[in-house]
Amino acid sequence: MEECIISGFKKQGIFDHRTGGQTRLYIKDTIIDNIGGPGIVAVSQSVGITVLENVTSENNRYGIAVGAGNTVEINRSVFSGNSAAGIEGDGGSAIAVSYSTISNNHVGVESASSVRLFSNSISFNTTAFSGTAGSEGRNRFNGNTSIGTPPSTVAGAPSDIGP
Repeated sequence: MEECIISGFKKQGIFDHRTGGQTRLYIKDTIIDNIGGPGIVAVSQSVGITVLENVTSENNRYGIAVGAGNTVEINRSVFSGNSAAGIEGDGGSAIAVSYSTISNNHVGVESASSVRLFSNSISFNTTAFSGTAGSEGRNRFNGNTSIGTPPSTVAGAPSDIGP
């Protein structure tokens, strides 16, 4: 998907729940907003790979929700104003987020040990982190009401992991 605006749906904006074979979903230069449920749901039944580049997911319940067995790479994207969480990863999922903004959500990152962060701005959330996330460095944490559970250092990360 490229250069789309998905707005105003009641359940999900993008719902990838395909079965059979290894699935791939690429989303680029797209806005998903004002969705009653998650903006993006990656819950493919078999191995699912999702790549987001320059995606904005705002004013939804979740910016993105990722199920077990799914791998998501997020680059230069915005998750803001989501009522539950900006980024949510179930156990058994793998999410890597870089050069992105996670702001003004109830929870910035809700993780079951599945989210890895590098060079992001995580700001002005009610709680920055819920659960266990990992930092590979250069993340900025500003103006969050609570940091929650700070991310742990991922092996080989530079010393400036923050918070």
